[in-house]
Amino acid sequence: MGDWKPDIICLQETKLEGDLTGQVMQIWGDTWIKMACLEANGTRGQIMMLWDSRMWKTEVLEIGT
Repeated sequence: MGDWKPDIICLQETKLEGDLTGQVMQIWGDTWIKMACLEANGTRGQIMMLWDSRMWKTEVLEIGT
């Protein structure tokens, strides 16, 4: 993400599982990153929201299907 410097990213159908904090930090490369994930369920892939907490103030109230 280096050259583009996005403030928010939404990834759909990531096909990733488990704790992705390490991978996200490697890709984004910023300590200000926050994330929320809706885990994969059956044939539905994971949805991941990533944002720069300096630009976006959020509160995740509930994550579910």
